[in-house]
Amino acid sequence: MRSLFGLLVLGWFLLSLAPTQAAVNQRTSIAVLPFKQIGIQPQYAYLAEALPEALAAQLHKIPELNVLTRTHVQTLLKEQGFAESGLADTVNAPKIGNLTAAEYILTGSYQVQNEQILVTPQLIKTESGGIDFAEQIQSSVEEPLRVQLKLAEGITQKLALHLNPEVKKALQTQAIQNTNALKLYLDGLKALDKRQLQEAQSCFFKAIEIEPHFVEAHQGYQETHEKLGSYAQTLPYYQNWIKQHPDTVILWNYLGNVYQARKEWELAGQAYLKVLQAQPKFALVYNNLGVLALLSKNDQSEAAHRFNQAIESNPLEPLSYFNLGKLLFQQKKHFEGQSYFRKALQLSSGQYLKDIQEALFGGEFAIFGQGLTLPGGQEIGEVLIQRQSEQPVTVFRIYDALGGLSPIERAHTVAARLKTQLFELTPETIQVGEMNREVVLQTYSHDLIITIGAQAAERDNLSRSELAKQWGKTLAYMVAYQGMNYRTRGANAEPPEIKLLHEGDTLYSKGLFQQALAAYRKATQIRFNLYAAHYCQGMVLMELGKYSEAEASFENILKQKPDYIEGHVALADLYIKTAQYEWAHRFLNRALELNPNHLKANQLLKVLK
Repeated sequence: MRSLFGLLVLGWFLLSLAPTQAAVNQRTSIAVLPFKQIGIQPQYAYLAEALPEALAAQLHKIPELNVLTRTHVQTLLKEQGFAESGLADTVNAPKIGNLTAAEYILTGSYQVQNEQILVTPQLIKTESGGIDFAEQIQSSVEEPLRVQLKLAEGITQKLALHLNPEVKKALQTQAIQNTNALKLYLDGLKALDKRQLQEAQSCFFKAIEIEPHFVEAHQGYQETHEKLGSYAQTLPYYQNWIKQHPDTVILWNYLGNVYQARKEWELAGQAYLKVLQAQPKFALVYNNLGVLALLSKNDQSEAAHRFNQAIESNPLEPLSYFNLGKLLFQQKKHFEGQSYFRKALQLSSGQYLKDIQEALFGGEFAIFGQGLTLPGGQEIGEVLIQRQSEQPVTVFRIYDALGGLSPIERAHTVAARLKTQLFELTPETIQVGEMNREVVLQTYSHDLIITIGAQAAERDNLSRSELAKQWGKTLAYMVAYQGMNYRTRGANAEPPEIKLLHEGDTLYSKGLFQQALAAYRKATQIRFNLYAAHYCQGMVLMELGKYSEAEASFENILKQKPDYIEGHVALADLYIKTAQYEWAHRFLNRALELNPNHLKANQLLKVLK
């Protein structure tokens, strides 16, 4: 759920500890994964999700823990092709830790015997794969969720967390006790996954009716109303719940959210202040008050004051740093805002990345690597950036293996590097440099972005320095923050013939040979000495069986550049296919004179023998 300015706070408060320097800088991240049922008892199968969901809700109340959300973990694992079951063992733990940025994985198993539920949790340290906590916990089948209290206590002891009395009270009084409420909540999540919003909304509503303090159910309920455009209509329900449970503090917080959605600013403020009367260290309500100050009167000074109050109340809440960072960016204080965004990412283990990207770039911002097959079979790597709903733009093309990595692996590595340099990549900070006699693209802080490969420069018929400048301009354009003048001054830095060459490559990789051929021909019409376009045109024509046209394309290259080795090899291949073996020998010999170790030339030579 997001307000017009920042994230509208839905969650239960993370009660603050004494703000020591250590507390400000440390937060342990835990990914909670499904539990495994031992034995086949369908009536208890729901506990595989219910137990970790209830436990995650408990652990969320501890400020020093960053519990990775179910959606966040599922998305990351699915992106990498993992199934949810059978994942969390000591062998896979380090890999899952790398994917999710979690220091610990919490999973386990359970079985039902003699009307007792026996739960065996496993707290696995991702760095080593070692098990830090594994203690069997028992509860009656009539009260299966009581194990969450014992397990949360065991984890806090193992991690040496010293909880203040308010946190301990919240763990005891706000624990989810009713299994029917939890089942309804889980059904709501499943309906959300299927985009069945009305069904999800109904499930969350029923869960709240049973347990009014069920924070996650409130989150789902308000989220579905927002998606359906009916958020403001929830007012009578929250007023009724408040009337029935006037001392349930979180209901006042959610009532404030509803008033804010209805633009009833004064009533929203009164509801939030009601919460602070009962709980002065409620950091998320200070965030809500900051958002309210911006929405109701655009008072940036009061908003900054409220966000700073949130940080003072709980130095471990990432939302406070995100909101303050976004406010500073709106005030054009980019450098100062970056430090707060970095802190939000650190405390959330990267979960705020998309929100920060939306704040900086005005929408979803994706950086990714992929492979591409060129005419002739060569596989290269590409690094692409996609802003919001625009088409992805190829920023870098990687032809060379380096440091034991293939071109495609290098593309993924460079994409990951770009994500970590999110705040350094502004138009004024990207520069062409030199490192170990290699032409590189880097930031002013000398953080390396990419080494410019010789093959990439040769293919675009540019010097490596010229290609570096071109790539730098494209990158700068793509990563310019929303509202920057650079973003409005011009588009992609690629010359039209290079753009056509790359478009042809993409079309060819998709099997669209005729469209690829047209793109390559247009490229050569703009710049005749773009040898790669002639070469690709010839290779596609040869695949289509148009050998005489292909021959003319390769000959056009050699007239301009007699030492273009790939032209000699391509003609040799063509003459072998057309049984002109004497001519094949002639061009192969010339290719091997230029490079005796050329792989394909030597392979063709074996064919002739």
